Amino acid sequence: MNREQLDELVALSAKSLKKFEETGIVGSWSEDWTNLYVVEALRWGDREKHSYIVGVFSNMELALAAAEYEAGYRGGKYECVVVECNLDKPQRCLSDE
Repeated sequence: MNREQLDELVALSAKSLKKFEETGIVGSWSEDWTNLYVVEALRWGDREKHSYIVGVFSNMELALAAAEYEAGYRGGKYECVVVECNLDKPQRCLSDE
């Protein structure tokens, strides 16, 4: 995935957020709220060495694309993991599946 493709996915995410804003539900949380996807970069795949959050995304495809881009951009020194989160619910690491 190149930078242009990632930018297109970001634009798609922004368009999705605009639809949420139009419904008036942004800012409130409900049981059917869309999951959030957190991308974390781990130096040499080890959280104890060094890690940082790449971003938090509204859809899995965008998160996976960002993880792939970041890993390539960092020259293989960082392995990225994607964690699916939802308020008040256990998280699920998608990278393990």
